[in-house]
Amino acid sequence: MKRILVLALFVLPILVQCTRQNPAPNPGSENSPEQVNQNTQKIVPVKTMELELQSFSDFLEITGTVHARNHIDIVAEEGGILKHVQIDKGSYATQGDVLAVLENRTLEANYKAALASLHQAELDYTSKKVLFDKKAISENEFLTSQYNLEAVQAALEVSKTRYNKLSIAAPVKGLVNNRYYDLGAYVNPLTPIFELIDEEYVIIRAGLAERFLGNIRIGTPVEIIFDAYPDLEVKAEVSFISRSIDPENRTFRIEM
Repeated sequence: MKRILVLALFVLPILVQCTRQNPAPNPGSENSPEQVNQNTQKIVPVKTMELELQSFSDFLEITGTVHARNHIDIVAEEGGILKHVQIDKGSYATQGDVLAVLENRTLEANYKAALASLHQAELDYTSKKVLFDKKAISENEFLTSQYNLEAVQAALEVSKTRYNKLSIAAPVKGLVNNRYYDLGAYVNPLTPIFELIDEEYVIIRAGLAERFLGNIRIGTPVEIIFDAYPDLEVKAEVSFISRSIDPENRTFRIEM
């Protein structure tokens, strides 16, 4: 969507002044009554004022486009069948919201097996500790059960992490702009499922002609007018100026 940008190029001081006209000298004797009367009639009132420094602003009008600051493809870290879509395209999501859920029976089975192993290891450790406190078993047997419990806990954490990745969550808040898979389709690992756009923070990009590069700096004031909203005017500043020129149109990319 095109936008109209108005950039303030430079400010030049000018002086506002007025001139005073003195009456031209008159020939004749200053003591002559007729000459005095004639000079009196030629006096012109003059208003004076102090010189003041004022500013003069010039503007450059260019066209730019609006881009979301955060434009994200949400990737599935684990593969699986797309079973549920909770927030679909065209809807807004906040950070952490679950957008969809994948089904992977292998990961689900591994997670359940890890839970069962943890319960078994906890029971074994508890019983071995009771026996060790009564000096019914050796320290080596007790430590073996303890180390086994720690290993099972670590394995469960890995299995749980992989299983939880089947729930696809929004990393930031924004608009779900697109969904790349249909329900029931198999989603390969590390492939995008959703396109998410953060509409709250946008940047304006435009091409600046080479001849104006010397007049624009970081912080130059910008007035932004939108085609779709002619009554809306946003004030901003130039935040980025590219140092490489586009060879096709001989412009430098700037951002606001």
